[in-house]
Amino acid sequence: MSTTHSTSEGCRLPYTVVGGQKSHRGLLNRPSFSIVVLNRGGKFDRDTAFQRLSAWEPAEILSIEIGTSSYDVEHLASRFTHVRFVLLDRRVSAGEQVNLGIAEALGSVVLVLWNDYEIAGLPKAVLTSEAPLCSVPVLRGERNQILPSLIAPAFYQQRLQVLPLQPPSEPVPSIVAFDYVGLYHREQYQRVGGYDRSIVSPHWQKLEFGFRAHMWGYRIMVEPHLRLSCAQTPPPEDTTPDQSYLRFYLKTLALRFTGDTGYLPLSKFFMVVLRAQTGPLRAWRLFQEAREWVHRHRFSFRQDARRVTELWDVDS
Repeated sequence: MSTTHSTSEGCRLPYTVVGGQKSHRGLLNRPSFSIVVLNRGGKFDRDTAFQRLSAWEPAEILSIEIGTSSYDVEHLASRFTHVRFVLLDRRVSAGEQVNLGIAEALGSVVLVLWNDYEIAGLPKAVLTSEAPLCSVPVLRGERNQILPSLIAPAFYQQRLQVLPLQPPSEPVPSIVAFDYVGLYHREQYQRVGGYDRSIVSPHWQKLEFGFRAHMWGYRIMVEPHLRLSCAQTPPPEDTTPDQSYLRFYLKTLALRFTGDTGYLPLSKFFMVVLRAQTGPLRAWRLFQEAREWVHRHRFSFRQDARRVTELWDVDS
């Protein structure tokens, strides 16, 4: 057992790792892939689940655990020596868990899924260094129905809408990774900075990451040959425009692009004052934090959110 800390941007999240070996990190001279398992409610046969995942021959499996008993983990670690269990003593957002799993991963690409998902198709052709930032799988639900894992953005009467669509038979862009599930390119993910831990709402956390990725010139693509199935329909998300929405808004929709840099206009502060529920002083701090972040990353932007949406082909 060893204890270490994550290296995600702005995060010093303590965790304990049980099982597995990291001593061979420098020996991986060829592209390889890891699997990161996120855990949520329900009883699952973990032995069978790890056996099925192992059949796809990943370099390793990492299971992100919150509040799991040490006895269960040590028992599983003794049976599956290529599985590492990352133990957190407090609940954090799914995005933070993805950040942690990818930071710990050995593979050049990392398949992130929940414990109630199974892999139905994982061709070697998608496990390449030329993969996009995230390849979103085609998902089948508990009744074998295809889930709308293609998410497209659109503006209607100056308001952002996200449209869940059926994925077609060829690769097409998606604004987010549905349910956080996908095959992430580890190096690109780290360059983008991962999911924003200060945005606690899953809906706005995923949208901020997705818009940032596209505004910075990266790709999130639905890959029809990557196929997963889930034992239960993913839970619905709260889309309320709360404090998480304000952080999303300031880092994406409010941002302007000059042709070579991104910036956050001072005029956007008034929208924050109108929508924030904590008073003008707290609103100013929130605005200043976002403005400093945008300025720090100003040369990473290739377009703004409006341009991303205008170029989208929702009929693809």
